[in-house]
Amino acid sequence: MPIDEIEKIKRLINKLEDRIEELETENRALKMSIKQACTSLMRQNDDAQEAIIESERILAFAPTFKQPKWKKK
Repeated sequence: MPIDEIEKIKRLINKLEDRIEELETENRALKMSIKQACTSLMRQNDDAQEAIIESERILAFAPTFKQPKWKKK
């Protein structure tokens, strides 16, 4: 195998290793972003659930009024 070919292969291998490192860094950043987004959504879901429960408690104690006689007709 000629020396030029070997050097070319070495350069390609180095280029591929660099690209792998870039992709691994990007992958870690994406995983972290996804984890943060999931955590945020879960917290928002809990907050919404608490608000719904609280509003249901308030509605349970809301007074009910009888219809006026003139509306019953």
